[in-house]
Amino acid sequence: MTRPLLPAVLVLVALLDVHPVTAQTVVTGGGSVKGRCHGGWLAPAPNHGKAGLDCQDGDPRCDLDRVANGTCAVAVGACLHLDGVAGCSPRPIQRATVKAMPKRLAKDVPVPLPVPPPPPVTAMTCGSDAVVTLPLRLTKKAVQKPSKRVTLELATTASGNPRNATDTLKLRCIPNAGAGMCGPNPAGGPSELRLTTAASGSDLDLGWTGNAHGFGMVPNAAVRVCLAGCDATTTPLCSERETETGTVNPTTLGAPLPLVAADVPICIVTRFGAPALTGFAADIASGAVSGTIALSAELYRTSLTRVCPRCSAAAIGDTGVCDSGARLGRACVAAATVQAPGAAGDPAYAVSPDCPPSGVPVTSLPLSVPVTTGVATLTGPLPCGASQDDACGGTCDAACAGTACAAVVGGRCQDARGGLSQVCCATEPSRPCFPTASGTPIVRAGEAIAPAPPFGDPTYPKVGGVTLASAFCAPGSSVPLMDALIGLPGPAALVMPAATAWLR
Repeated sequence: MTRPLLPAVLVLVALLDVHPVTAQTVVTGGGSVKGRCHGGWLAPAPNHGKAGLDCQDGDPRCDLDRVANGTCAVAVGACLHLDGVAGCSPRPIQRATVKAMPKRLAKDVPVPLPVPPPPPVTAMTCGSDAVVTLPLRLTKKAVQKPSKRVTLELATTASGNPRNATDTLKLRCIPNAGAGMCGPNPAGGPSELRLTTAASGSDLDLGWTGNAHGFGMVPNAAVRVCLAGCDATTTPLCSERETETGTVNPTTLGAPLPLVAADVPICIVTRFGAPALTGFAADIASGAVSGTIALSAELYRTSLTRVCPRCSAAAIGDTGVCDSGARLGRACVAAATVQAPGAAGDPAYAVSPDCPPSGVPVTSLPLSVPVTTGVATLTGPLPCGASQDDACGGTCDAACAGTACAAVVGGRCQDARGGLSQVCCATEPSRPCFPTASGTPIVRAGEAIAPAPPFGDPTYPKVGGVTLASAFCAPGSSVPLMDALIGLPGPAALVMPAATAWLR
């Protein structure tokens, strides 16, 4: 018997990818006031004059790669026939060109130019983004200095007076001075713990029916925890600075997830709750981690031909533009490639947190997920207010087979949906289940790998690894049919391996 796919089964797949969408606004500058509405820029808000942006390396408000890596990636689009510009009445735009000064940042590094929308333009329209990459400069002693300043100029020709107009935008990358970063640890230890999900070995099981079991996590997703309490040599146990953690982790969690459920296409966006992370503790000596993550999964009804928007980037980590959705034509960084079995055409989706779906969700599912590197358990029968323990029609104590064991990875069965299989129904081994009817607890085991160099060594960053485990209760949603198919309210379980980096 084939298990149906359901519209909430991937609510945690983007659990820990926390990249924000870089904000853009309409920017105008230069030229006469009467011609300023002919054209302008869709770009991060200026902070250096009316049309100048000094972007701090790694500042998520302007740096598309969101990492303090010595380079700012600034997304800019060219817009024509602007509305709402004081003292200016837009006219039909007959011609538009963009140039950059300088044309190149290095011999083989031209400045990419945003392409204006094709004329004639009689309503406000923006072309697709270009990503201007601005590397910081270094002194002879390897001290970072601001990048070269790039000036973009948009020249327009309109059908009315003034006929010709120009608009400029000045861009520069400057060294990070704290934007988007955890502040210093008051006790002198590491300031931040960053976890990045692994490419394999994860598993998410949701609800008592088994229909929503066996899902894997999106790789290369990250969560950040600002730390306090631990010092450099004597006290390795760190606590969470919850307020500051909330400022470095944005509202949206990672890339949207495409899902086809019984021929129904669903795009899932997972968001942090408020507060996002609570009660986190992390031991820099052992690598042990625990805490609670608050989530809300939003479900959007889409189409089989485009279950979620794609990012056009050629490879994971590269920049491209969103091919659809609320940010059509806007710049994106590809976070992962995920499969959407049942989708029309190519089932492989290069997804990005920069490319959310358009419209409003049909429902959302709130989840409070306690995670640990120890052992997580949940006992029954009928845990979490479930109306049943399983949908087996027999016992839940068999090895998995069929679609629940589509491949063997590291000696363990992997479900066709990417997660590691746990236990299945004796009479239907392709259906996963929770064994709570007999009083057997749901058990998920975590693991901690001590960071290296070890605690006490002053070298940072320190790197290690964890497997986060959780056994928790999932509430019902606002859609009774979904609850019946998944088995909500009911138990849920999570296994998530991740690399760890401890930052000073």
